[in-house]
Amino acid sequence: MSEDIHPNHARQRALLRDLCGDHAAERYVLADVPYDADHDALGVYGNGMSYATSGIVVDTATYDIVGYDGGEPEDQTLGRDWSWVVDALNAAFRAGRESAAR
Repeated sequence: MSEDIHPNHARQRALLRDLCGDHAAERYVLADVPYDADHDALGVYGNGMSYATSGIVVDTATYDIVGYDGGEPEDQTLGRDWSWVVDALNAAFRAGRESAAR
């Protein structure tokens, strides 16, 4: 997301830093967005997101949202596990850094 897309970029970045916690070892993290979070300030929207926890993938270098899954109750009952997305992004990031170092 860029500053022209989101009207309150600084607030969004601060909220994302809080949600991600200290993940200095990983470039990408999967963060839970509680149902009572400020979804407007985060820039994540969807039906039902204010009723259930949703997940977002965040680039910790820039605090950009790479993607998110809404918290619709019907989605949450499926018990989705999105941790593989973060693992794949981190593996690709590490491989790119190793390749660039050669």
